[in-house]
Amino acid sequence: MTKYAAHLVLAVRFRSGGQDTFPCYENVVLIDAASDDEALAEAERIGREDADVEGDDFRWDGRPARWEFVGVRKLIECR
Repeated sequence: MTKYAAHLVLAVRFRSGGQDTFPCYENVVLIDAASDDEALAEAERIGREDADVEGDDFRWDGRPARWEFVGVRKLIECR
C-alpha cells in the first residue's frame, strides 16, 4: 500500500437566504491505498463524511449553516 496526503476542501453554506462569501476549511488527511484512483475515491468519501454533520445547531455569523464538501484540492503520493 502507498500513503497519500489528500487535501479536502469544505465550505460553509447557509441554510437559507443569500450568501456573498463562502468561508472554507482545508483538511489534510493521510490515506493508505493501492492506487491513485483508489486514494482519490477514499479522499472523496472522507470529505463527504466530514461534511455530513447531523443536527441543525451549526451556525456561522449567527445564521443556520451546514458544511459542504467542495472537493479534493490535491492528492500527493508520499514516498
